[in-house]
Amino acid sequence: MAGKPSAPRSSAGSAGPTYVTIRVPRTFVPSEAYAIAAGFRAEAARVRGLSQQLSGIGGTLDSSWEGNAKNRFFGIFRPEPGNTESYAAWLDAQARNIERMTVTVWETQVVRR
Repeated sequence: MAGKPSAPRSSAGSAGPTYVTIRVPRTFVPSEAYAIAAGFRAEAARVRGLSQQLSGIGGTLDSSWEGNAKNRFFGIFRPEPGNTESYAAWLDAQARNIERMTVTVWETQVVRR
């Protein structure tokens, strides 16, 4: 059963000290988690830059274009910079989740009884 010491194992002879082997948990954030999270944050920054470029392009088109084609295009285009920003926010959230991931390993220790 996890979390409980294993059955004691006595050292040979009853005259000396007695030792038992136990299992203890060690929980930590894996070292590669921070590098992976940094990669997610870098991509989020890149996506935000693309979102700003996309907004700039849309502003340029908006001022120089008229008619039904413009209306149809902008009906489809308008939500995209916001969608792109939402994706960047999702990447940042995943970076935070990755940095909070923990791993538990069970290690054996011999202790004096």
